[in-house]
Amino acid sequence: MFDVELMKKAQEAVGAGAPYPGVGQLAVQSFMPTGGRRELSQPERDLVDKGKSRWMPRIFPSYATPAHELMASPLKQSLLWGLPAATLGGLATAGYASQAGLGNPVAGGLGALGALGIGGLTALITAKMQNASNEDVEELMRRLPPGATRRDLMSDPVYQADMNRGFQSPRNPSAELAMALGRTAAE
Repeated sequence: MFDVELMKKAQEAVGAGAPYPGVGQLAVQSFMPTGGRRELSQPERDLVDKGKSRWMPRIFPSYATPAHELMASPLKQSLLWGLPAATLGGLATAGYASQAGLGNPVAGGLGALGALGIGGLTALITAKMQNASNEDVEELMRRLPPGATRRDLMSDPVYQADMNRGFQSPRNPSAELAMALGRTAAE
């Protein structure tokens, strides 16, 4: 899959001349060479299935973290984030309704609606984001050699391009909101 001789020639060409006085060679960012899209082997599919059944992706990943440990179940993630959001949303809505002078039954009903709305929205957004992340990791695994790590994923040019335009990504709603508010304030 890798043309070692071609890689050596490229490295020699970069270091052949001194780019600046006193500098022996100029180091370039080496990208993980990617081949065509391949099918995952059965052991890799088992690891992907295992990754998609986790409660959470690895919390503190290192460069050596296997790619499948960056995956998690969208349903389990939506529960982990949706239930606390529903609790806080319900309490906040009921507390606000109570402070506004509404009776306990009305405040309780509004609290339940707030819990359903905020918790449901949080769960939906979390599930969609985790599903998209899982699809990205699995697609990168198909384009990288077997046994790819987080470092290999991060070296992929497509991944790097996504990271460079992170503030323009539709998966970053807070950044989108901040940019929209900034545009509104500037006008």
